[in-house]
Amino acid sequence: MTPFGSSSKKPPEKQAEAEKPAEPAKSSDEWGCSVGCLGFAFILYILAAIFILPLVDPAQKDVDSAADARAAIAKTFAQALPATDVKLKQLGGYNLEIWILQKEFESITYLDRKALMDSVGAEWYKTAGFIRFSTVTVRDEKSGKNLAIYHCLFGYSDLNPN
Repeated sequence: MTPFGSSSKKPPEKQAEAEKPAEPAKSSDEWGCSVGCLGFAFILYILAAIFILPLVDPAQKDVDSAADARAAIAKTFAQALPATDVKLKQLGGYNLEIWILQKEFESITYLDRKALMDSVGAEWYKTAGFIRFSTVTVRDEKSGKNLAIYHCLFGYSDLNPN
């Protein structure tokens, strides 16, 4: 015995620590949260592209990069309506407004108007691209009423948007 009353036994040896288990894969809750957050961000992006970007003035580089497409669209309208003055206005998010008198636009037969909107929309889609969700809108110069609209996202034109 030692002076303090304990025995002279050696302390027990420390056992080797067991290996830590590998990190488990993400649980379904974590994956669901990730997918939900990405889905929410995507919905916010779509809403901003559709409702906010058209109200913003376009950047000068966007206007410059779309000059050729606007010229092609103006030429297409000039061929369909040679005596009509057509005004183009580019909005933010690569949206485009075409201002024309309603009676002039409606002087084109219905099927030809549909073909005109489809060709103009396809031309604009090449410039804007899919990710921007842009539209081409034909508006009446006098009342501002929508006469036709082409949605680049769906590749769909509507001649009765109101």
